[in-house]
Amino acid sequence: PPTNPADFPAPTKLIDDLNDMVVEIVDHHLDVGGHSTVSGAQRIIAFDSEAKKALVGSACTLVAEALVSNAPGLVDSTLATMLGGVILIDTLNMDPAAAKGTERDGAALESLEPLFPLARAELFQRLVGAKFNPEWWASLSVGECLRYDYKQGESGGKVFGISAILLKIGDVTGKEAFAAAARAFIEERGLDTLVLMNFVMDPEPQRQILVVANDPANVAELVGALEGVGAMDDLELEPLQDGAVGAVVAELGGAVYHQRKTKASRKQVMPMISEAYAK
Repeated sequence: PPTNPADFPAPTKLIDDLNDMVVEIVDHHLDVGGHSTVSGAQRIIAFDSEAKKALVGSACTLVAEALVSNAPGLVDSTLATMLGGVILIDTLNMDPAAAKGTERDGAALESLEPLFPLARAELFQRLVGAKFNPEWWASLSVGECLRYDYKQGESGGKVFGISAILLKIGDVTGKEAFAAAARAFIEERGLDTLVLMNFVMDPEPQRQILVVANDPANVAELVGALEGVGAMDDLELEPLQDGAVGAVVAELGGAVYHQRKTKASRKQVMPMISEAYAK
């Protein structure tokens, strides 16, 4: 059957057999040109490539907009909660300090909120608790962590992936057989580089970035390319000094950093990597 991918516009090696079935794309990341047969009104990409900025904080906002405008009768309490819950998480409940939400996200939430089964603030807190649950994250294997929130891109003939993880980098690299699992993940997806981006509250927001590859030269190439486009300074990256993490990073020929600019998420970093590889 035809497929309508949301929040993931690029074809990947693992689902090559499905690429010809894609008939519509709904996304808020940089358009990397995947599924080129999908165009016009069927290609909804809410991203300003010149400003390198997403026009909405959540892809579910785009889905909600389409449903509310074209098929409002389909939006019941269950669907409203599913869509609204993701928007709440993606925008941190429209917290101005986080600067993740837009007017469109806010409008989408206003249209869905009357159908929520509980108060918006309570729904948000329950979802946040589940998403950041340390016991759940501790139970995951390395592969499960890498797959949990993963996106892939290609630029300048290079294939790269970014895994968003809600654990300290040291807690991820400290999992059993991290290096072997990371190598297998890279090989399975045909990646030149794999980037792990974390986000934790400890108690303030913190981010770290780990770059690994099956060939250490690929790590050096990406780091050099990011320096060339000023991304290292833009993200305020500083080398992470951690003996245990350093040992694993050295085994993989990788590089690991503190990201002092914590407001920059994968939505900002992915276009930076694409630009760096394109130079």
